[in-house]
Amino acid sequence: MQGLAEHVIVINAKTVSRDQSNKTKGFCAASVGPKDPIFVLFTSGSTGKPKGMIHEHGAICTHAITHGEAMGYHGARVLQFAAHTFDVAIIKIFTTLIFRGCICIPSEEDRRSNIVGLINSMKADYAILTPSFAGLIEPSDVPTLKTLAIGGEALPQDRIQRWAERVSLIQVYGPAEVGTCLIMHMHSGTSPETVGYPLPNSSIWLVDPENQHYLVPIGAVGELVVAGPSSARSYLNDEVKTRSCFLEKLDWADQMGLKCGRFYRTGDLLRYNTNLFDGRTISLAGRTPKSSFEDSGSNPVRSSTM
Repeated sequence: MQGLAEHVIVINAKTVSRDQSNKTKGFCAASVGPKDPIFVLFTSGSTGKPKGMIHEHGAICTHAITHGEAMGYHGARVLQFAAHTFDVAIIKIFTTLIFRGCICIPSEEDRRSNIVGLINSMKADYAILTPSFAGLIEPSDVPTLKTLAIGGEALPQDRIQRWAERVSLIQVYGPAEVGTCLIMHMHSGTSPETVGYPLPNSSIWLVDPENQHYLVPIGAVGELVVAGPSSARSYLNDEVKTRSCFLEKLDWADQMGLKCGRFYRTGDLLRYNTNLFDGRTISLAGRTPKSSFEDSGSNPVRSSTM
């Protein structure tokens, strides 16, 4: 921590107390606004090089409220499975508390070798897991689990068939730079490439991977760019990466008079699923060539890879 900030404040009973006597001991409430940084989130992205991104209070609150409502966090008992350094863990904590849920925190021993027993003993009814780990659990062994959100890597069809009839199965997508922006409530027959529909806080567009000033036709493969109030402010001490990944003044956005003038370039190739005829469901098609987007900060929570 000492290497990340000039002043480090330890949060304990004294620092969060509203007792007026604390003022004489040097403690005072911080004054923050929606545009102030809340934390720096690190992700290795696709290159293995750690990248820090600055998130603001308003962005994290908007993200938590939006996806928490869409994903049914109300009063949930949420399994805290991800490492605390991972973006999923940070958001899971905030979202659970905002929606008056309970965070079920395992010991390191239980996290490594007794997740099934822990889910049952803590009566956890909500979990976010990778498809690989979900494949190691038999749904009948965790009868308290009601909702399983899944993402972070390619989703095999057998995982859908294993879980969709037992729980509310949700596939989630969202690079760490913008948070969860697409979700899909999966059924046994849903294609694993269907990553879902945009959440209300996310403006989703598909552009020409070679020229982001052009939108691709409906049904064509395009690179996903995302705008909205949940976007990160910038990369930490890296203006070059910020300018290359967070795009502004795109021709088509200006022509349409869009108020969201700043877009995050995900590096992922998607297309609108024209077979569903709903005009908003999107399917994954791959990633842009590494040579054209080698240093992306993207660390999606979704099929194929935050």
